[in-house]
Amino acid sequence: MPTIGLAGLADASEEVFPTIPTGIYECRCKTLESVDSKSREGRQNLKASCVVGPTHTDVAGTNLNVYLPLPASDMDPVELQRSLSRIKRFHIACGVEISGDDIDTDAFFGAELKLSITEAEVTNKETGLKEKSNNVKDYLPL
Repeated sequence: MPTIGLAGLADASEEVFPTIPTGIYECRCKTLESVDSKSREGRQNLKASCVVGPTHTDVAGTNLNVYLPLPASDMDPVELQRSLSRIKRFHIACGVEISGDDIDTDAFFGAELKLSITEAEVTNKETGLKEKSNNVKDYLPL
């Protein structure tokens, strides 16, 4: 029988996307972009891709995504204000100045901030299986 050698396969974890423990982590923003919402059809989110910094040696380099709902015409006034407030709070946490009503996505590249992370167990919509996930609960300036 033909075989393919894969060094380390027997000892590999089954967890493809390991979570990090609940805590506050210093991170660096790599990108900020507009993406389709996975949970609300027709809506858009800002997706900030961040990486955990070297001060957290056990999880340094871990990628974390922050999703911020973008304002939409079908939002009620409270939901709209909450969306704008979250985006403004993220600007402040990253040290990015707000100039008018536009977002300069390039201004976030390399921005440093703290992310408050929790671990959660969620059900995968495709498989129905329970999985661990990290949730970003807050963003704070360094």
